Amino acid sequence: MSLKFSAMLHFAGRELKGGMRRFRVFLICIALGVAAITAVLSTSGALQSSLGREGQNLLGGDAEFTLIHRRATKQELSLLRSGARVSEVASLRAMARAGKGAALPALIELKAVDTLYPLTGRLTTSPAGLLAQLKNGTGEKRGALVEETLLGRLNIKPGETITIGKANFRVLGVLNREPDRLGSGFPMGPRVLINKAGLDDTGLIVPGSLIRWHYRVLLPAGADLARIRAFVARIKAGASEAGWRIRDRANAAPRLRRFVSRVTIFFTFIALASLITGGVGVAASVKSYLDGRRETIAILKCLGLGGRQVFFIYLVQILILSLVGIVLGLMLGIMVPYILVSALQNLSPLPLVFTPELRPLVFAGTAGLLTA
Repeated sequence: MSLKFSAMLHFAGRELKGGMRRFRVFLICIALGVAAITAVLSTSGALQSSLGREGQNLLGGDAEFTLIHRRATKQELSLLRSGARVSEVASLRAMARAGKGAALPALIELKAVDTLYPLTGRLTTSPAGLLAQLKNGTGEKRGALVEETLLGRLNIKPGETITIGKANFRVLGVLNREPDRLGSGFPMGPRVLINKAGLDDTGLIVPGSLIRWHYRVLLPAGADLARIRAFVARIKAGASEAGWRIRDRANAAPRLRRFVSRVTIFFTFIALASLITGGVGVAASVKSYLDGRRETIAILKCLGLGGRQVFFIYLVQILILSLVGIVLGLMLGIMVPYILVSALQNLSPLPLVFTPELRPLVFAGTAGLLTA
């Protein structure tokens, strides 16, 4: 006896109604494995998208040209300023002291900014609005913005004085957020923000000092990536011997991007391993179910069904259950990034926005189907 395709589907549906209870472990194994893969890849996609979207703020401009040990010459600055706004920022590591006989000196990340900083993004302080005061302070009115961690290490309060190199700085307030902080690499100490005149007063600019001079470039509004890279190419050609280290807003935080990629690969392997391990539970569930359907299979064969037809009936059942488990896993996995983004929104220095993408869902669903 031969059955039409629709009839075999009807048989498979009726058989499935009576055997759903035995597939709890099957559904759990598939759903959890698919959910883990979906959650990892979707969360990583949200982070990578946020890095790309916030590239200009993370970098502090459309492009950054960095020199080590030396400042840009007048000719190099003139070339950079041809058709763009340029902000000069110096960064180095130094020691900060507080008063005579006070706490031990602390290692700090010192950052000196000019009057144009920041070209993009917003710097926040406590109390608010201290950046203008910092930029204009000279001589005895030199000021500094410090991270709250440094206040505890030096046992000081806003309004007191710290010494960096040969210069004293009055702590104006607490530095809460820098728009370009994530693009600056891994910090070795609390951040201290001063102006360029204050950096000159410290006496730290001497031959051999490890100072990085960053020249952030902001092109006119509406400049796309192609125009930015054309500008970079022109600077390279005009100052080929300068020794620039160059980044554009498409690669504003390469270290963070590499870190996210490596963590994603690590957790994806863990999720795949859990899904494959869950395949043992899938196999056990299917075997147990088929062992309990021996009499039914024998009756179907006595009625004239061939081995291929019987195999197809039960294969359809397993595929339907697999799809149910995959859909449940995808729904559960897609909820995790929403929960994480909501929970970390106020804690992360990077604005996080999650937009579902098709690629993680397809990958997770395919992995679940192959495991089943």
